[in-house]
Amino acid sequence: MTYKFFTPLQRKAVLSRNGTYFEVPLYSRDQEVYAKSGVGFVRMRKGGTTSNDKIFWRSTDLPTLDFNRLGYMATPNTLVPLAA
Repeated sequence: MTYKFFTPLQRKAVLSRNGTYFEVPLYSRDQEVYAKSGVGFVRMRKGGTTSNDKIFWRSTDLPTLDFNRLGYMATPNTLVPLAA
């Protein structure tokens, strides 16, 4: 599926919700990292939290973990988004 505002990254994350773990693809939007969650996306924050208080991220295969001044995971400068 192609999205207009979210650019797929060639990376994955492990999310957990209610004790169940999911491997999901990562996306970027406005230089921040988002994880696919069902039909939507969750924004990843410092400390394993996300924009959904019931979903946590446990790990990623990003080369580095960068965070902006607001604590949101930022797209590493070395990471190249996939062409749409």
